[in-house]
Amino acid sequence: SETRVINSGTNLTKYKRFTDKGWLSINIIDIDLKDKNTSIGVLTSSNGLQTFQDVKAMAKNKENCIAAINADFFNGTSKKGNIIGMTIEDGKMLTSTYYENEVKDVLASFVLNEDDEVTFDYFTNKITLTNLNNDEVIGVSEMNKWSSNYEYPVLYTREWGEYSLGSTEELVLTELVVKDNKVVEVRYNQEPVEIPEYGFVISTLGNVAEAITKSFKKGNKVELDIDIALDMDKVKVAVSGGALLVKDGEVCQFTHNITGSNPRTAIGVSEDGTILYLITIDGRQVSSIGVTQSEFAEILIEKGIYTAMNLDGGGSTTMVARDLGNTEVTVQNSPSGGSLRSVPNAIAIFNTEKTAELNKLVIEVDEVNVFVGCEKELVVKGYDKYYNPVEIDAQKIKWSYSGVPVSIDDNILIGGEIAGTSKITATIGNATASINIDV
Repeated sequence: SETRVINSGTNLTKYKRFTDKGWLSINIIDIDLKDKNTSIGVLTSSNGLQTFQDVKAMAKNKENCIAAINADFFNGTSKKGNIIGMTIEDGKMLTSTYYENEVKDVLASFVLNEDDEVTFDYFTNKITLTNLNNDEVIGVSEMNKWSSNYEYPVLYTREWGEYSLGSTEELVLTELVVKDNKVVEVRYNQEPVEIPEYGFVISTLGNVAEAITKSFKKGNKVELDIDIALDMDKVKVAVSGGALLVKDGEVCQFTHNITGSNPRTAIGVSEDGTILYLITIDGRQVSSIGVTQSEFAEILIEKGIYTAMNLDGGGSTTMVARDLGNTEVTVQNSPSGGSLRSVPNAIAIFNTEKTAELNKLVIEVDEVNVFVGCEKELVVKGYDKYYNPVEIDAQKIKWSYSGVPVSIDDNILIGGEIAGTSKITATIGNATASINIDV
């Protein structure tokens, strides 16, 4: 195992394990939820909820994102798809709960409130729109998702994209446009309409479409109500996944089971609720064969995780993190498809402090061994006391060494005439870093 610091409240530990089935590569990020410099958030595609991006691209689009993992399962593809479960960001519902949860517990959700308290549970919601002029009530089936049957109304907000679905030759819709809690327009069999910034569009057909046309008129005041067993205003982040893997330190009876040894992603919490964990295990590779859900749960318990939820796995399993001194995140695991898959959302960690003055340095080198008389490039990066990257002037670096002789010029190290170990130190003002190089 190898552990490295990402910021004041966050660490990444990489494990290599040999089992009777083969090798496993396990990555675990632990986050101190009480750390004032760290916050948890959700990432979605910059092009709207109906499109997907890979986790690295999503993280690059968000300032101060220092780590992230893929999150919910999805329907469709990156060209036309949607998040399956619930997504809430800063008290606003972006996508509704999984519809089958109304009948039985299937897909669980992770919730973090404004007091940094973690909840894992199975949620359902009831969404209604009431016309305050005549008390007509319309039930909404889902929010910001594609539907196979628009006789069950679907609500779209600006997070879905700039425009509504509109009608096609195959799909003749009635669309109710609402802005600032007032009906703007009732549209029948028309092209897509711009979704109001402070409003929404409800798309439907059949009996509900007839009821809307009859009972909702331009200028009517309306009220949207989302009934869910959560205090929505206090929710910072909520993301759905698969089954609960672990509850109260015990392996769960899975409500949703993807069988076989596969790459896996999960999110969990410590017994005292103060440490959040983001976990990936690679699979379908010689270097890491993957695990079953039961094996995954057992590993999580072994690592001190008290309650945990399965997230989308397989080719979706992705972890990115920002190394000290770097400005961008890099991929930390080995995605089974050989490249990053586009996914609908991700759970992210942010460094909340603004960049301060240079505090420490880090030396990067592609290999800590160099032959006598040969060259090796040394790269120096800086970071502040909050672990934010700080740009440095390479010309100001002062180099020194102890051990076998080496020479360093313009950040190029040349091995001396004697084999052995040399401790190389870089200094700028009070900031230093050292690394051992074997000549």
